Amino acid sequence: MQSHGWPKLLSEPMAILGPYAGEPPSLSSFAPHSWRSDFGHVSLAGQFLELPQKPAERWLYGETYRAYAVLEFLGVRSLSCTGSPAPSDEDDSMHGVPVGKVAECALTELNDVTFENPELGIQLKWKAFSLRQATFNLQLEASTVMLYLGRQASRQYGWPQ
Repeated sequence: MQSHGWPKLLSEPMAILGPYAGEPPSLSSFAPHSWRSDFGHVSLAGQFLELPQKPAERWLYGETYRAYAVLEFLGVRSLSCTGSPAPSDEDDSMHGVPVGKVAECALTELNDVTFENPELGIQLKWKAFSLRQATFNLQLEASTVMLYLGRQASRQYGWPQ
């Protein structure tokens, strides 16, 4: 799948297509700085370094626009992780301004299906996600992929608002 076709695999593609006026950033501009895992749920926090042409005013943190994002994977059936996300030289996590290094990411659709709602017969295709950084590798398969941007992502991770 093309790098810019990845929003089709999100449960709500407009989460990224809306703020980016239909031209989503490449996954190769995603810079993760932290991740969480809890049973069948994995969250990956970071920011897109590729900003929209006209970023929303609410994306202004101090004097810098930041496209904070959280990728959330639900129904995780396979998970492999080594290392920790690498901070960039701009990272200031101590003061609530985390910035990671860009990672090589891919989100693809697999051929097998899972049931979102067996009673209604609603089927979803499994998705595979991989991320590679010098110090961090993450691979997983999940039934649902959600994305939160801006203040919504900030609230989930307690970043400055």
